[in-house]
This record gives sequence, C-alpha cells and structure tokens, in this order.
Amino acid sequence: MFHFFYGSNTYLTKKKINACLESFRSKNGDFGIETIAGDKITLGSLKKIVFTRSFFGDQKLIVIENMLLSKTDPAVVESIVSLADRIPETVDLYLVEYGVPDKRSAGYKKLSKISGAQEFLDIDPPTMVKMVIGKFKQADIGIEREAAIVLAENFCGDLWKAENESKKIIDYARANNLQKIDLISLENISVFARESKVFDFIDYLSTGNIQKAQLELGRLRQNGEDNFYIHSMIVYQYRNLLFLADGKERGTIGAVKINPYVASKLRSALGRYTLSELKIIYEALGQIDFEAKTGRNELDLLIDLFVAKSYKEVI
Repeated sequence: MFHFFYGSNTYLTKKKINACLESFRSKNGDFGIETIAGDKITLGSLKKIVFTRSFFGDQKLIVIENMLLSKTDPAVVESIVSLADRIPETVDLYLVEYGVPDKRSAGYKKLSKISGAQEFLDIDPPTMVKMVIGKFKQADIGIEREAAIVLAENFCGDLWKAENESKKIIDYARANNLQKIDLISLENISVFARESKVFDFIDYLSTGNIQKAQLELGRLRQNGEDNFYIHSMIVYQYRNLLFLADGKERGTIGAVKINPYVASKLRSALGRYTLSELKIIYEALGQIDFEAKTGRNELDLLIDLFVAKSYKEVI
C-alpha cells in the first residue's frame, strides 16, 4: 500500500511512522525494512527494492524521507507517484515529509489525494493541556490542571519539548515519591514553569493590564531575573505582534511564520494596536536597548518607564 505522511507537527508525524515500523517488526522482524533519504532516491533503485523478492520473505516496509522537501527532481517524483497502483500487496511504501512541502507542486497535489495521505497539524492550546494531563496520568503521576496549563503554555505547541520536559518532571516525581505535581513543586522542578512568569508579565503588558504587569515585573526581579532577559522578552512579544499586524494589513496573516500556539495567544492583544503604533513601540524598544548598552541610562529604569507609561504614552 502507498502512504503519504506530512505536516507541520513533526512530532506526531514521527510518532506515526514509528508506530508503523514497530507494528511491522512485531510480525516480521527487521528484515524487509528499508529507509531511504529523499534526495538519494531514484526510480530505478526504488523499483529494485519494491519488486525484487527476498529469501527472508515477501513482506517489505519502505520509508522515503523528505522526498518533496529535499527538492527531488519533479520527474523522479512523478515516476515514483505513478508506482502507486503497481505496488504489490506485500509492500508498504511510506513517503514521509517532516514538514509541509510546497502545496503548489504537482507531486504534492497528487500525493495528498491518495487514500493513504495523512496530514499532521499543530495542536491548539486546549488539546495541549489535555495531552499534558494524559501524559502524567499514563505515568501514574497526578498533575493539577493549573500546573498542566502552565506547562502547556510554555511548550508553545512544541510536542518534542513537551515530551522531553514531561519526562524530566515525571522522573523527578518518581525519585522523590511525589504523587501529584502542583504549581509550587513545578516551579522547583521545571525551568519552563519559572519562565511562565515572564510570559505572564509580557502578556499583561501587551494587553494593557499595566497594574498586573508592574506586579509581575517586581516579582521577576525579586526572583533574580536579568533585566536584559526581561527586555528581550518584551521585544519578542512586540516583534511577533508587529509581524501579525503587518500580515493582517497585507491579507497574508496565515503565512506569517509564528508558532500557531503563540499566535493564538497574541490575537487578544493584536486588536489594541495599529501597525503604525507597533512600529513606533518597536523603535522605542530599540532605543531602550541602545541607551542601556551605551551607558546613557540604567536598563531597569528604562523598563520601568516603558511599563508605567503604557503604549499610548510611548507613542
């Protein structure tokens, strides 16, 4: 059978193909498995693998990785796609793209229509929270919903990060006989939980909640956060808002290269600004950086003034 796996969620794509490989191994062992880099494939070499009989059995699983993303010759892609109807029943051929190929290409248009095509998309915030809770439940470790939300927000839709960080926390919990993870224990374990305070601060700032922004800023400093790091996170927030506002004005917001999870959290702030206002704010943040690094002003004072004035006064 012919399969086509692709999508922006490379974690789920990898997980799916690994599950297919494990299923094959459980029935046939490692014999018959072939993995080929997309930029190395030729029609001749693929035909040889697909149609040549083996002494160890007829069952085969062939994986071709990133054939479209590696810009393989379109003629070669076309020839390989044309094999779909001729592949023996004993052979499973998987074309796997770890990303989103050019959807305008002829190869993609044909492959996306086959019955074995599956796209793996980035997940939304509520789904990420459910996945975090499920991961801990699977390990027989409880986690409070508030702690799961903090982790989910800081994973920003990155399931590779979610997998690695969750494993560290679960291992820590088991080593210290913790039955349940709450916000306090999470802050002691996870760097992402501590970083969430920075994200709280910039979220309050960009949405105009100046009082809460000032409160979080004070807490960050009490916990020893560096002012240059705080400034860099403010710049990060407003740069993303600027990209989104520019895309909105051009009618190309869907093409803006910002993590979908991050973009979904920025939409509530986006409506407060015009594109010209965001440009002025971004320039003001650049001036803050210049004055701090040239010794003209102390960075903590410049940040305090920026927060206290609110964006309307900066403009």
